[in-house]
Amino acid sequence: MNRRHLAAVAFAVTVLLGLCHALCYSTMLPDRVATRFDTSGVPAAWSSRSTMIDIQFTVIVAVAAGFLLLAGAALRSPARWAASKQHQWWLAPEHFERTRQDLAVRLLWLGALTQLLVFDLFHRTIRFNTGRVPALESYWLDVGIFGAFVAVWLGCLMWRYRRAPATAS
Repeated sequence: MNRRHLAAVAFAVTVLLGLCHALCYSTMLPDRVATRFDTSGVPAAWSSRSTMIDIQFTVIVAVAAGFLLLAGAALRSPARWAASKQHQWWLAPEHFERTRQDLAVRLLWLGALTQLLVFDLFHRTIRFNTGRVPALESYWLDVGIFGAFVAVWLGCLMWRYRRAPATAS
């Protein structure tokens, strides 16, 4: 399995995980559920169970569609849209297809990571609504960890394209 297939499978699995999660818990939720929380994790807005599940499905599908569109754009974008200090190497006709493939793979991995954050936040919301926890617990920690992963992802992207590979002549 190559890098592109592995990224696509990871992305698809995280999307399916979120959708299955919504389906599995849809019958366990009470009729009225908290759908918005303040910064301390206390409910700030309530909705019907069906609204909560609709929101969960919509967010999962919208995030998935957004990252699929970004990855597709990376695969189909012309070289003139890209910016790189080493554009003469990375965007050269003999390397450009590999560059686009690499960007698409990296975007799918970021999409999978984003889907995991969405899954985690909805799972925390469901735990609260099923009475397992008194408040939405430590979601800021998860958002912070996600932010750190995104910073690492961006750093790796910048490091990768900062100059032509050493093997390039």
